[in-house]
Amino acid sequence: MISTRLVVLLASAVALAAGCADDDGALANADSSGTSTTSGATTTGATSGGSHAASSSGDSDGTGPAPPRTPPVCGDGIVEGTEQCDGDVVSGHPCPESCRFPPKKELWLRRIDFGDTEDRAEDVAIAPTGEIYLVGRSTTLTTPTTGLIVALSEDGEVLWSETELVDPPPGQGGTASYEGVAVGDGFVLATGTLARFSETRPVVQLVRYETSGARTWEREYQGPEPGTHRAVGLVRVSDDEFLSLADWEQSPAAQTASTILRYDGDGHLLETRFIHGPVYNEFGSSFAWPTDVAAAAGGYTVCGSSIVGTQAGTAAWVQRRANDGTLQWEDFAREEPDDLDVHYAVAVDATGNVVAVGALNPNFTDSDVWVHKYSSAGDVLWRATYDGNVDRNDYARGVVIDATGNVFVHGNSSLTPFDQGDNIDLWLRKYDPDGNELWTETWTGGGGGPGMPEIGDWDYASEIALDPRGFLVVTASTHTAPYDYDVLVRKLAP
Repeated sequence: MISTRLVVLLASAVALAAGCADDDGALANADSSGTSTTSGATTTGATSGGSHAASSSGDSDGTGPAPPRTPPVCGDGIVEGTEQCDGDVVSGHPCPESCRFPPKKELWLRRIDFGDTEDRAEDVAIAPTGEIYLVGRSTTLTTPTTGLIVALSEDGEVLWSETELVDPPPGQGGTASYEGVAVGDGFVLATGTLARFSETRPVVQLVRYETSGARTWEREYQGPEPGTHRAVGLVRVSDDEFLSLADWEQSPAAQTASTILRYDGDGHLLETRFIHGPVYNEFGSSFAWPTDVAAAAGGYTVCGSSIVGTQAGTAAWVQRRANDGTLQWEDFAREEPDDLDVHYAVAVDATGNVVAVGALNPNFTDSDVWVHKYSSAGDVLWRATYDGNVDRNDYARGVVIDATGNVFVHGNSSLTPFDQGDNIDLWLRKYDPDGNELWTETWTGGGGGPGMPEIGDWDYASEIALDPRGFLVVTASTHTAPYDYDVLVRKLAP
């Protein structure tokens, strides 16, 4: 096992553009049992004051909770309904008189740096108690790629982290990356791909961590020969069941399909389902790449891209399936026959409506964001596009839906051509339930670093999530030096 442990530099919350960092601090070291804490990386940014959990509304005699009041009463010290706070302090910020923060209010920003490494965020999940878990990968020019997992408090304090190459046999070595994360009851699951140098076929891995950071077990799935599996995503579908999504490249014809691996919380593989046929799938070809999976009542939703028939380019697709794998509905999204159109992320709301986001790319140099919302029956409710800069690339990489149906989409946009530095900035956009844009926020990582104007400012969006109070947690990666990326995590009001 390769373990990188962090020494945490804690600093007060600032906006990214301010670029300030204050108080230093450190977390405890790991114990001999394998619980990882932080030592070896630096985090900057974030909190100035403790977080206070929402007050409970119990009866005065302590016999049980009082019935909820409608509407909630701002100023009574009880956080309920649409309130984000009520007289308390949130990540060092006093609660506004309205009991809600202004939209886009940044509560904290955390930059996570494991040294001279490429640290990339891929997915994020949040516990019911507010802790944040993000996964990705970390690599250098001279060391193998390793899976990266970081746990943060609701205030952005790094609790523990680990760069993890799941134990290969002695002397074999290999590479690993984490692509998905899900939270269970008192534990966290991460899924990714492990490729040992001594083997020709990578395996899908599932790793369980306790909330303390101790790694409990790891499971591997290689699938039938010939062919290789690579992990794509992970979602919790019930109290004790999780779905891991992988793509399956079937050698030697290099056909692709999707594989659903259903696990219980102890890592027992309950079911393996190939949701596209191994030779000819329902999309009209043998090439269909999955990119994301989301849970839905009684089933799950998968999105991705596929080559259709003999045409060049790809179509973006969405599928809704029942728990037993039965296809309930599917949809294709394609502008022109030769477009490279994709869905990168998908979310499902409480009523079963689906939102899929990605990009339509007609000429490889001017991709635009598109957002599709479907009803629970698969009918298209609305479609929105976003072109940040003419003749530049725009991509949507993450999506989440709040309790009232508002849609939040996270992505990145090119500001200049690649041969001029290819500056890439982050953006976050909010739509109401009917697809009307409410606001857009943009961020930049501050350039390629001292003496590197030719490298440009590369900021890459990844997934977003909502915490128990309804605050947004947004993850990304920013380029700071040659072969050096840091992970960015920020929390802001919706």
